[in-house]
Amino acid sequence: MPYADSTVSYILNEIVTDRPTQPIAIDKTTLIADGVDTLTITGAAANSTINLSGKLPNNRAFSETCSDPETFSTEIPDTYTLTISCFPYLDFTVTIEAT
Repeated sequence: MPYADSTVSYILNEIVTDRPTQPIAIDKTTLIADGVDTLTITGAAANSTINLSGKLPNNRAFSETCSDPETFSTEIPDTYTLTISCFPYLDFTVTIEAT
């Protein structure tokens, strides 16, 4: 059986195959933390999961199925890390600055 480094490849029909990238676009990576200014993410694969870390209400982790398009706004200034995952695609990770 072939070996695949699961961070960059996977086995498809007994062949080591590179994991594809998702055609994700994000319109900006900085926003005003006023609850109104919004960023938009498009191109996530169906059934992708979006995870967000940073100063979240009640210090709770945020994870849900991603919509296309997906939007994000906040009233809490912080540096957020947003990751979109959907195997076999490579994870998409971006840092967002809310001030």
